Amino acid sequence: MALTETRIPDRVITLEDGQIEIRYANRIFRNGNYVTTDYDVERIDVGEDVSGKEALVRDVVNGNVFTAERIAARQAVKDAEDRQ
Repeated sequence: MALTETRIPDRVITLEDGQIEIRYANRIFRNGNYVTTDYDVERIDVGEDVSGKEALVRDVVNGNVFTAERIAARQAVKDAEDRQ
């Protein structure tokens, strides 16, 4: 019985004082089947180095959220939903 876990930034919020709060979703799978999700939260202070963070987090901090790649990926999801 193989357990695997994936950790992804699930929500990124800008706080009033300028900090960035990241909620990570830790998804657990057993033999490839989803079992559960738990969450943990991390805060990044203004000016903190984010070079080691996930691309989404870096892009939010650097103001590059709606990149051409993300727009195209979101449109593909919407198109697929419309076909259903």
